[in-house]
Amino acid sequence: MPITTKKFVIDDKTYKIKHHPATEGCELIENYAAAISAFILIMREGTYSLRHKGIFPFSAFINSQFLALLMFMDRVANTSEPFQVYEHPDSGPRAGKLTVREVLAGKTLEGREEVVESRIQAPMSYVIDYKATDKQTATTDYEVVFGEFFKYITLDGEPVDVATLTMSQIAQMLYAFVEYNVAPVWNTIRFALPENYDSGGIAPPKSLERSAAGFSQAGIIYSILRSETPLATYSELATVLNIADAYDANEIAVKQYFDSCEMHKESVRQAKQNQQ
Repeated sequence: MPITTKKFVIDDKTYKIKHHPATEGCELIENYAAAISAFILIMREGTYSLRHKGIFPFSAFINSQFLALLMFMDRVANTSEPFQVYEHPDSGPRAGKLTVREVLAGKTLEGREEVVESRIQAPMSYVIDYKATDKQTATTDYEVVFGEFFKYITLDGEPVDVATLTMSQIAQMLYAFVEYNVAPVWNTIRFALPENYDSGGIAPPKSLERSAAGFSQAGIIYSILRSETPLATYSELATVLNIADAYDANEIAVKQYFDSCEMHKESVRQAKQNQQ
């Protein structure tokens, strides 16, 4: 699926968004994976609830759009800090158990109506788990970062000016980037090497690790280019192929590497058996 363009609307204005080229998009995902994950996980909840049952009971609801954007900016300022998802403890009806009231009423698990919760029940103190220091926040040029994410979004044929956007508009544009570029990638289950995979070969020298740390481009791009089978040229990855194309090609490269390693290990085993 090569690079394409589609329309989306924000505040009655029709924008156009084009896929990021694979080289640029993969680099954004690699550099800001934690920030993107935090934004998606908070944004998808819709609304957060605050409830207090003390002397002065109150309840309030907060739109996740603003919280998601704040967390995204926080993780942009500290890219090495992961975003941990709050896991609601399984208890009561959510654990697949009947309540006393349901038992007395003669109800069964099969007959229970499924209740879809539209609000997250995570403590607010857990969700807003900021990690960026004052220095990191002060030195982060968010206008440049958002400019990278919105690089291929236009209004009436002109690039968007980040400085003129409201927080709500920025959140919606970031959502459009994620929906069009990231969702097709992260929603697809692909083949991957087993954790701590033993290739059966000689361990790479430390010099290769050092060179990888200093490599300015996304590792997935290099993986595609060094594949045994020609999957795509750098020119194609930089001009006509999108992020999903790169991940599809990389899956082929990874599977090919796995097969090659397994065949090598099998040949070594057979050679040892023949020597016995």
